Amino acid sequence: NNFTEEGRVAFLRAIFDVSSLASCAASNHNCQVFGLEKDISALNCRREASLNKWEKIFAMLVLSSGEGPFINTALLSGIPASLMPVLLGKADFAAKEDTSQITDLYLELLNAKRCQKHDVWDNLGQTRPLNCMYEMVRSWVVPMIYV
Repeated sequence: NNFTEEGRVAFLRAIFDVSSLASCAASNHNCQVFGLEKDISALNCRREASLNKWEKIFAMLVLSSGEGPFINTALLSGIPASLMPVLLGKADFAAKEDTSQITDLYLELLNAKRCQKHDVWDNLGQTRPLNCMYEMVRSWVVPMIYV
């Protein structure tokens, strides 16, 4: 295990690119990396790549909102209205277990600091999917979806 910090971050960006939702969706969702001194093994823990992808997308939607609304719907601009029901249905793939490691990795990639909302997200547990669904619907401005 002779990875430099730059190599570790390169692996991390390959499996969790947080530069945009499209980049996140295009990241590798199968590769698991174990044994690094600064652990990144919390990513891609599920057997199905699609579950790993949606887990990261919803983490990004919440974690990128900072102190603002719970879900950063600004990241959804440009997504066709016809895909909104699909996105809402995928909210169930938001992780139900502790997500603090994923939060920490996301914040590391952005060189950002943890805030209270990040702690709330990490501690939602089994209610995380329901919270995602509720907050997405609550934040939608219906006429704006169709613009």
